[in-house]
Amino acid sequence: MLKKSSNPYGKCWKGVFEARNPNKYVGKEAAIFRSRLERKVMSALDTSPHVLQWASEQPLIPYIHPVRTLQEGKQVVWNYHPDFLIKLTDGNKTWIELVEIKPAKQTKMPLPWGKGRSKKLAEYEAETYAVNIAKWERAIQFCEEKGWKFRIVTEQTLDAYIRSIL
Repeated sequence: MLKKSSNPYGKCWKGVFEARNPNKYVGKEAAIFRSRLERKVMSALDTSPHVLQWASEQPLIPYIHPVRTLQEGKQVVWNYHPDFLIKLTDGNKTWIELVEIKPAKQTKMPLPWGKGRSKKLAEYEAETYAVNIAKWERAIQFCEEKGWKFRIVTEQTLDAYIRSIL
């Protein structure tokens, strides 16, 4: 089931992924995609012989929310839900990866407001970027503690990532 939803960047697709290989999906709840990129990754995870198991939006990783902390004047802890937790094999060894799917625009320092850019949009993008960095720094630390890998996949790296797991 596909449904259009609005966000500050425009419309995106979201829905519940229906797996062909439901035994691979070990998530606690239904696999919900919030973009076409996430849906494409889910399809690859579902069919790849190198993917042993996968889950969406797991595990929960606590992090210090930089914007709320600044607004409230005290540390505010929120939970980060990475897009995918994946157990992979190459036939000889197995490993676990946490994967975050993001538009490339959200992985780079945003442009300042002015010259046709509204202050509201520039502030929203700056807050989004700050929150993403806080999440990813904590995810990297979390993965290092467990011996896992952490990846950020964008529309620019999506096809290469999918080829790497197929």
